[in-house]
Order: sequence, then C-alpha cells, then structure tokens
Amino acid sequence: MNWVTPTKQINVPHDLIRFKQSDGCQKLQKGISEIVQLVQGVKVPEGVLDMGIVTRDQQPQPTIISIELNNNIRKIVDIFEILNKTIDETPPVQESSRFGNRAFRDWSEKITTIILKGLEGMGEQGLLEELSWYFINSFGNPTRIDYGSGHELNFYAFIIGLMDYDKLPHDGVQLLILLSKYYDLCRRIILVYRLEPAGSHGVWGLDDHFHLMFIIGASQYCEDRTAPSVQSLLNPMILGKEKSLNLFANAISFVLKLKSGRFNEHSPVLMDIVTRVRNWEKVRQGLFKMYNVEVLGKFPVIQHFYFGSIYRCD
Repeated sequence: MNWVTPTKQINVPHDLIRFKQSDGCQKLQKGISEIVQLVQGVKVPEGVLDMGIVTRDQQPQPTIISIELNNNIRKIVDIFEILNKTIDETPPVQESSRFGNRAFRDWSEKITTIILKGLEGMGEQGLLEELSWYFINSFGNPTRIDYGSGHELNFYAFIIGLMDYDKLPHDGVQLLILLSKYYDLCRRIILVYRLEPAGSHGVWGLDDHFHLMFIIGASQYCEDRTAPSVQSLLNPMILGKEKSLNLFANAISFVLKLKSGRFNEHSPVLMDIVTRVRNWEKVRQGLFKMYNVEVLGKFPVIQHFYFGSIYRCD
C-alpha cells in the first residue's frame, strides 16, 4: 500500500457529484453504518462521560473507566488525557470577542506531536501517518477558531480507517467509550476557547456542532427495552438519569447547558424530533437521511475533507 498525506480535492460545488460517487464516500457511509449497528442497544458504561461538561454551573470532573480497554483504544484515550492536560497548560487569553479565543491556535500547534507520539506502535507507520491527519483535524479549525460536523466526520474517518485495518475492535462498548471521550474533549475545547459553530444553519440546524452524536445515541436506544420513549426524553428527571448512559441524551444536555430560553425556540429541529417522531428507529432513520443531505451533501462541509489512499475521491 502506498500511503500518502491527504490532500484537498473538493474545490468547487460541482466536485460534490464526484465525491458522492467516490470510493471515499462509500467507505465513510459503510463505516458509519457499521459503528451505528455495533452500538445498537448498548449503554455508555457509568462513569465514562463527564457530567460536568453537560451540567450548567459545573466544571469538568474526574471520570472512571471500570472496563478493561483494548490496547489501541487505551492508547487513544491516553492521548485524550494528554490533550486535556494541554488545555490546562494553554489557558484562554483575555480578550473582548464573544467567540473564538486565539489561545486555541496555540493549543492546536501542540497537538500534532502529542498525537503522532501517542499512536506509535498501533500499526504500520505509513497507515498511522495518513490516518493521523484526520485525528489531528478533528478538534476544530485553528484559523477560523470553529468546530462543526466536518471535524466530527474527520474523527469517524480516523476510527473507521483503523477498524478497516483491524487496529480497533468491532465492539460497541469499546467504541462508545472512545466516542464518549472524544465528545467530552471536543466540548471542553468549545467551552474553554469559545469555538464558533462551523457552517451552522442557526436555529434551523440539528445542532451547532454535532450530528453523528445524535445518530449514535438514537441507535443506542434501538432494541433497548429499558429505553425511555422519544417523547419523554425532555423530562428533566429522565434526561438527568439518561445523560450519563446515552449520547443522544448527553448531547441534548449539552445544548441545554449552552443555550438559555425555550427549547422549542433555540432548538426547533430537535424539538420537532422529540415531540413528533414515534420511536427511536424512526429517529435514527431520519437523522441518517438528514446527515447524507446536510453533511455529506453540502459543499461548505465536504470541501474541507481531504483525500488520500485510504479515502479516495474517485
């Protein structure tokens, strides 16, 4: 295999036609679908998600992983821990702008070395170097100081690539732990450095920052006899119980931490889902269709996805 550094290949809107027919797009869709199936009916283990991230007026808190992790999952989780400490060592600078603290650029300059060192020994060097581009670019854009669904997609491209080469287990619990740690880190970055939403549709988007997180969480509830009904999830008692176990509930809790006012006014699309959709299978199907249109089908997002030997744009 001739590994290469990923490059930009989507330059004009017409290139989206080529992307939608490409090997890379098919591989991403197939990989996301597999992850979604692997987490179906599976809960995030208690203690993995940081409740301070999604609870108003609380700071991040220590978390506990009581399950023995696959060696490579452990390596990536350890990288997240170092990146978290690097946030502590790179505090936001005092400035008047509401969004986009420029200290994020300093943090971003530090992470490449940390990630490359942390990935050592996980597989062939060329494979890891190519996939590391997606990992490094999964925490936001340091020039624009923003984060959105394209950065989220980069992280999935990273783990799908590792799974395709049998460097990560095809195991729902292990993957949920990995994803939970990724989302906690991203949201801490968003909070500390005040990252702007990338390519946001405003109130008419699903969410300012994430999309796949909601699909994963909806799939967790599918085939789970203990799952709350869709319509009951906004009940504070139910949401409080579920947010440590499910990424859909956890994502909604983060929205409620970030935004004030009536939920139906600041998040009408989510409100429509949790009040009108009958069951979690329908939620999952609808969010998948939305993802193909609003993320994989949108030039402002896909123009920033890079291609190499693993994800080809042909």
